Amino acid sequence: MRLVSFDMDGTLIRGTSAATFMAARLDHVAEAAELERLYELGQLTAPVFAETIAQRFVGLSIAEVERHFEELPLIGGVGETVARLKQRGIPCVISTVSYGFYAGVLMRRFGFDAHCGSVMHELDGVLQGRMHAYCTPDDKKCFVENFAAARDIAMADVAHIGDSISDLPLFTAVGTAIALNATPAARAAAHHAIDTDDLLDVLKLLPT
Repeated sequence: MRLVSFDMDGTLIRGTSAATFMAARLDHVAEAAELERLYELGQLTAPVFAETIAQRFVGLSIAEVERHFEELPLIGGVGETVARLKQRGIPCVISTVSYGFYAGVLMRRFGFDAHCGSVMHELDGVLQGRMHAYCTPDDKKCFVENFAAARDIAMADVAHIGDSISDLPLFTAVGTAIALNATPAARAAAHHAIDTDDLLDVLKLLPT
């Protein structure tokens, strides 16, 4: 194993998503919950989801997001898992269709090497409430493929850990696909499925 990719919502984040968590902080829970439901049913695209929610972020700074994220519910063992993999010389990335600034907070906190995600316009660290670029499930796959190719890593030597429909393109592209606390569709597409509250448990499923 030479590279490990992690989904964010439902994988690193437990019991909620970054969007739902921030919706509670910004007082638009009902709207975010309905959008999330439609997305999970495949009735809403990631770009439409991102553009709709972006309007709620006008004037919010990345520093404020980081402060909110101090209380974000995460699966146990994130830092320990990343540290152990990096001790073995294995880079770790976050692959998400959610806003990239969310993934950036977790990347900096836990030492991930890179991340992808939908991009919202920022000015001097303040969000402008409109989208610059969208990230689709296929974009997640392209991000990991490009990261691997730049380091001469074959996709057969890549693992992706995820939980839902947005992980399916990556599951078909990597050598090791792990469905973590996942939906039935993700479990069916993965090489391994595991339910756990500790991310360290996935290490035993990774090829040596």
